Amino acid sequence: MHADVTIRAERADDGATISGIVLRAYADIAYSDHREQLMIERLRGTDAYIPALSLLAEIAGEAVGHVLLTRASIVGAGPSVATLALAPLSVVAEYQSRGVGKRLVEAAHRQAIDLGFGSIVLVGIPSYYRNSATNR
Repeated sequence: MHADVTIRAERADDGATISGIVLRAYADIAYSDHREQLMIERLRGTDAYIPALSLLAEIAGEAVGHVLLTRASIVGAGPSVATLALAPLSVVAEYQSRGVGKRLVEAAHRQAIDLGFGSIVLVGIPSYYRNSATNR
């Protein structure tokens, strides 16, 4: 893992940078429709979007990863439960398997707790995130 990974919240001018990270991260993923960046853009215009929970990872000033948590609800037979949805998690290929994704998830988790959220639901293909949470 890189000791010099910096995690920070998304800024207003980071949209193109985040789209680039996501495109690069999912470029060789067979099950991707290569439109994850469009999901992020759409979510920014909704009440689900929380700027403090859109985090970038930087190494030596270069943005190499991104994670997004958005408001969601778990709906069942009883009352709905407010939660957060984690998706997508993106780390550019040359920085995968170096702990960047793990650092992003840990930072997002801490930030969610600080903002008073009590749960996070992982959205996506479990095998991808299992590897991401421990290796990326």
